Amino acid sequence: KGKGLRPALVLLAARAIGDVTEEVRSAAVGIELLQASTLLHDDVIDDSPIRRGNPSVNAQWGNEVAVLMGDMLFTQALALFVSTGSLSVMDAAARQTRLLIEGEIFARELRAAPDFSEDSYLELIRRKTGALMSLSSEVGAMLTGADEERIELMREYGRYLGMAFQI
Repeated sequence: KGKGLRPALVLLAARAIGDVTEEVRSAAVGIELLQASTLLHDDVIDDSPIRRGNPSVNAQWGNEVAVLMGDMLFTQALALFVSTGSLSVMDAAARQTRLLIEGEIFARELRAAPDFSEDSYLELIRRKTGALMSLSSEVGAMLTGADEERIELMREYGRYLGMAFQI
């Protein structure tokens, strides 16, 4: 199961290159809050009545509450990324979150198509699950002071791990 995988990836990436600091821990929590916010928004978009075997927030309290809760979690995630003191972390969070949103738009386009290709599916999961996993390993590396080459390797590792996880 995916629970805790993204924050664990932040911690493991940091440990692979350097030390797990308070900033790394904050980023790990931020990643999980970001993930939770996307799930709330996804359930509204998909009109999902169930999340992990339980009634979804939107099914229990309506779409307005679900969107506002998702927004609250998203802003708390941003605050945690800011607390790391790293503009690079904020830039990565913005870039990967934008990619994730583009993935949701792409998913909507694919739902309207009668069928879609394997390449379309791979592009979709690269943008969605791949983006958050990529952010996780990238941020873990960034906060250890890794050089750009190692950060890029961790970014790619997370992307491919996320795609494999989704498949």
